[in-house]
Amino acid sequence: MKVILKTLDGYQVAFEVQCSDKIEQLKTKIKNTLGLEPDQQRLIFAGHQLDPTKLLSDYNITDGSIVFITYRMPGRMVSES
Repeated sequence: MKVILKTLDGYQVAFEVQCSDKIEQLKTKIKNTLGLEPDQQRLIFAGHQLDPTKLLSDYNITDGSIVFITYRMPGRMVSES
């Protein structure tokens, strides 16, 4: 099945997945395609942030479902001198 990943600025890309895949497997596919580390990704479906240890089927994600992604850019630590 295909899941559509959509960013807040409207960019979208489709990923081929199985309903038995874990969210972390989808995050790995996103990393391979977009270069975003899994720990920087926040995936949202039906108003819920997706837990990497759960299955796509746990969230009733089906063929053609749209999953939104937001991501954190690596921050820089600022030291006071």
